[in-house]
Amino acid sequence: MADFRRAVELRPDAPRLRLQYSEALDHLGRTREASIQRKLALESGASSDGSGQVEVLMRRATADAKSGRFAEALAASTSALEIAPERADIRFVRATMLAEIGRLDEAVEEFRRVIDAEPRHPTARHAEITALILLERYGEARVLLNEALHLFSRDAGLAHLQARLLATCPDARVRDGRLAAEVARRLVEGVGGLRIGETLALALAASGDSVRAAELLRQLIREADETGNARLATEFRAKMGVLESGSAWSATGPQEILDAARDEMR
Repeated sequence: MADFRRAVELRPDAPRLRLQYSEALDHLGRTREASIQRKLALESGASSDGSGQVEVLMRRATADAKSGRFAEALAASTSALEIAPERADIRFVRATMLAEIGRLDEAVEEFRRVIDAEPRHPTARHAEITALILLERYGEARVLLNEALHLFSRDAGLAHLQARLLATCPDARVRDGRLAAEVARRLVEGVGGLRIGETLALALAASGDSVRAAELLRQLIREADETGNARLATEFRAKMGVLESGSAWSATGPQEILDAARDEMR
């Protein structure tokens, strides 16, 4: 820290140096001093060319995001985007920060602009679909999942999310048990795991094959018990009555779909 202080005294107009100093201060919990250094870095960056200022703003956004200051990170990335509106990477950061603070409709629009500029951007596609599901815009999410999987056919995370949405969507118009079962079977063969097995069971129930669905879920409960996975065993048992009655399982809301789809991929 003493070296940093001496360095900024020698080069007070070096924005990158001040940002590095601010990151070190943040690491030590000296957030007020770090904030002052970020402000000084921005002021010195403003006197340089546009690219230098953009770099200062984006490093500031990154530091704020890492510290959970999402509103501040959004402000910095928005300012950077005003200088360089053609930069899809900056737009992606802004979209992510909008999602973090709950401005999901705006986040969807920004993620779409990123994808329009870079169609093969899997993270932006996944983030856009996640935001749509959280907004309960399930039909749109289904369409975009199909589109994304045409480009990224080996993305197991996207495939599991598609299967889970099609099997358990609260909107029955979006469900497609047959397609969900087809996707889930491929995942069981290629990835495996208890959660993906459960997705297949729920897909079978959604397709009308309640007998095989209940049989598979009973098997998964035994496996969860044998491996000591009490959490999943409890969740599976909670669904057993619905499947044994011949009904399809409907997710309680968007978060259940997202959490279940992510569970096996962690």
